[in-house]
Amino acid sequence: MHQSKNHSTVSRRNSSIELLRIIAMLAILGHHLYVSGLGQAIETSANNVTRFLFQMTFLPGGWVGDILFFSISAWFIADEVPSLKKNVTRIWNLEREVLFWSITLFALSIFLKTKGVNPLPENTGWKVFLLKSLLPTSTRLWWYVTSYDLFLLFSPFIVSGLKRMKQRNHALLALITFGLWGVGTLFPLFTFDFAKLSVFTFIFWFILISYYRWYMKPLSTKTCWLMIISGEMIYLIFWVGSLFIPWLHSQQRFIFINTQLPPLLVSFGLFLLFERFHFSSKIINFIAPSTFAVYLIHQHSSIGNLLWQKVLVPTTILKNGHPFLFSCAAVIGLFVVFILADFIRRLFFHITIDRHKDKWLYQLLGSKNFNRIKQSFMKHTASSGNNSPLPSTQA
Repeated sequence: MHQSKNHSTVSRRNSSIELLRIIAMLAILGHHLYVSGLGQAIETSANNVTRFLFQMTFLPGGWVGDILFFSISAWFIADEVPSLKKNVTRIWNLEREVLFWSITLFALSIFLKTKGVNPLPENTGWKVFLLKSLLPTSTRLWWYVTSYDLFLLFSPFIVSGLKRMKQRNHALLALITFGLWGVGTLFPLFTFDFAKLSVFTFIFWFILISYYRWYMKPLSTKTCWLMIISGEMIYLIFWVGSLFIPWLHSQQRFIFINTQLPPLLVSFGLFLLFERFHFSSKIINFIAPSTFAVYLIHQHSSIGNLLWQKVLVPTTILKNGHPFLFSCAAVIGLFVVFILADFIRRLFFHITIDRHKDKWLYQLLGSKNFNRIKQSFMKHTASSGNNSPLPSTQA
């Protein structure tokens, strides 16, 4: 396997990448504000200028932010020796934060209910809500968490498999993925089973990212900017077309949310620009670890319902003299509040469970019973007559 020497690895945290996490989460937050009620009001009653501002920034921000967030992780995973133990540790650390917020937000929802405010969406019972709060990953309380955890479990074997297939076959797989998922979904109503958010979304992205990481020469800064501009131009063409073609106007939200090529071009172009620019900022590095909590809080079913339906009411936003500026300020304000909330969580973790970080996990993975089960499984697999070589994955 050839790996370009130009892709350097920096041991210390690059604040440029950490800043990109913050930008990605702001884009995701803005997207959810739009699609959770505000967008429908804008599409039916706002003027074209307001509609243009929101639909060219807030609406595509969800995919752009998601790809940016995942690209940061995938970039470094692709450069590591595949290790299931390392990824299980990552899942363990992520799950602690996820479980903290699922239980805390459930308790907050109970408190709000005692005050006469029911934050739950319609047709959601409290028993089901309790179960999802106790088992957030298994019940897919947050799609990104469930899909990312599954990806981490599978990725050591995916990496090993992609490396074994060599560059030619990996290139063919990347072309097929890009053709169907990227170019193919440019056509309205064409989804090729990619519309549903799942672990396969991350696998598709990783096929493309890992091929670039392992085999391609770094793209020039000019090319990165061309990728970003091209992605925005595709959005612009669809938007202008919706002004003159009624059917295209009716499919506009589908196009902006489900078309994969524009956000891929924009997000990966942005990532490559930020990745090659290195600087260090203690403030950015301190804020960035809390960005994922912003997603967990505002995408929680009860908090999200409360925010979008009872706090940031679409009709109230549109009555404001400057709805776009008001929405930008609201997104930044929510981001700051949720970041501050997670600072409290991090302080709590620092003085409690982080004092012996990963101790319980390593005790479990190193226990005699666990090793006995693992050895029994490997022995059974070896005796089944399958003599094909196993991926070079560290357990």
